[in-house]
Amino acid sequence: QFLEHIMQHGFISYSRSDSDIVELIEYDLVENGHEIWRDSENIRGGEEWGEAIQQGISEAYVVVVVLSASSLKSSWVNREIKFCAQHPDEDLPIIPVMLERVQIPARLQKWQAVDFSQIKETEGPKQISAYRHAISRLLRDLENVRPVLRYLKELSGPNEDLRENAARKLGELADPIATERLIHALSDPDEDVRFEATKALGNLKSKGAYKHLVRLLSEENPDLCAAAANALGKIGFPHAIGSLLKLLDHPDHFVRESAARSLGELGELAAVESLIRLMRNDSISDVREAATEALKLIGGPVAERAIGRIQTMKALRCTHASK
Repeated sequence: QFLEHIMQHGFISYSRSDSDIVELIEYDLVENGHEIWRDSENIRGGEEWGEAIQQGISEAYVVVVVLSASSLKSSWVNREIKFCAQHPDEDLPIIPVMLERVQIPARLQKWQAVDFSQIKETEGPKQISAYRHAISRLLRDLENVRPVLRYLKELSGPNEDLRENAARKLGELADPIATERLIHALSDPDEDVRFEATKALGNLKSKGAYKHLVRLLSEENPDLCAAAANALGKIGFPHAIGSLLKLLDHPDHFVRESAARSLGELGELAAVESLIRLMRNDSISDVREAATEALKLIGGPVAERAIGRIQTMKALRCTHASK
């Protein structure tokens, strides 16, 4: 739960004199899926201003510093830049945004700036074009800072291959902010996208996805069913045990194998008898092996005796075969 509440936003440091352009930039960032922390929007009445701002920076994954003649004179902007040095992530990215051609402060010079200055130097169509170019560059830089943002956008796009790859990448990144979008992707019209989203939710270990994953256990597509069984085992949600036990009789051996492994990860003693039956009788060696490993994880005298008998029988077969 802690991880789900930290580093969820980008922080904008700016001077009130630049509020008009900052509000426009914020609007476009939010429209493109970014959550933005800004003092006039995020500080509640009665909150201590300095503490609230420092908290906002401590929970940021990036700080956008809007530079102008006014902001360089602002004591608050300079204080916010200093706060960045106290961020728990020593490599906290900072993106300077230049509204005017000013000298970049020494603390920010190692970061590549995004130039918005032409907006004030031009008018009409040229000004609009300059803004679009600059905001596109800022969006690209933000996505490079946190790739999860790019993949979240692609997961909502029209291209099936990009959606499939995005779901896979989100699973690899395991960033909690992807959970809601991945749950939505479980209803994607493309089965490959649903498959990757299912695996990704397992990697995220998201208990909020439990009910959605349980529904997939009745999918006609056995690959989706197996992926859901695997994901439920990783999440470790005990209420899935009843549904997983039923899958031990599934006609597809990949589903039976996945269900057995997940029951082992859940460590449920009620699954022992069913897993022993699977270990002894299943026609597929991978399923028998999965059931054996699950019993080892669950442990207990019943499971240990059953495993011991199987090992004894294997040893006897080897002895007879060698004669």
